[in-house]
Amino acid sequence: MQYPIITRELLRNMVMFVDQYRRNHPDLQQESDIDASLFNALAQAPVAERLRIFPGWDRVGKIFLKPRGDRDRPVLKADQEQFGEETGKLDFPKGKPSDVRRGDIIITFGTGDRCVLGVHRVLSEPEERSAEEQQSDPDAQRWPWFVYAENFTPQFGNCWWEHDITIDRVAGEFNAARPDAPISAAGSKSLGAFNFGAGRLLLADDFGRFIGDRILAVEEQLRGRIGQD
Repeated sequence: MQYPIITRELLRNMVMFVDQYRRNHPDLQQESDIDASLFNALAQAPVAERLRIFPGWDRVGKIFLKPRGDRDRPVLKADQEQFGEETGKLDFPKGKPSDVRRGDIIITFGTGDRCVLGVHRVLSEPEERSAEEQQSDPDAQRWPWFVYAENFTPQFGNCWWEHDITIDRVAGEFNAARPDAPISAAGSKSLGAFNFGAGRLLLADDFGRFIGDRILAVEEQLRGRIGQD
């Protein structure tokens, strides 16, 4: 089996890809073969829909993966906490995140169940909270740095627990589709850095786009449902 982890949602995405591909190519004969593999579907289609949700997705810079929550306050499916705010702050622990710049992409996931929460574009350079704020607020002291970011998946962020897309599952799908390709920009083929408390991980471009496309495809489905109501 090419993909050891298959979900109904993955199958729906591949069927949507085939349907959209045929609509975009009306002269295609019905019996023609279409490569509907997961990697091909997410990497190539539907481009117009992805760019409508996320203008510039075809020319993004760095893509990071970043946790939200911590060991004491994990983000769990059972709590159904929503992360659909269109703009907001993304926090970082001590040490200026100087590698994060305006225009970069941050894909967030929740500690605990490790589900993906959203895809964000950075709008500002990293800023540090004031000394007064850090003294009065333990959270500000623990996460003193932040960036403002735009959420490109607000609908997904409000129901992420229904989709149960974990970073480990997506990494497994990517490894199955591209066994020789790295996960991180440093060349690692795993997400093990988060087991040691990493506050962020710079992803290899192919994996970053793979996971981003996966979430944007769900966002497109959710916006389509809203339009039909």
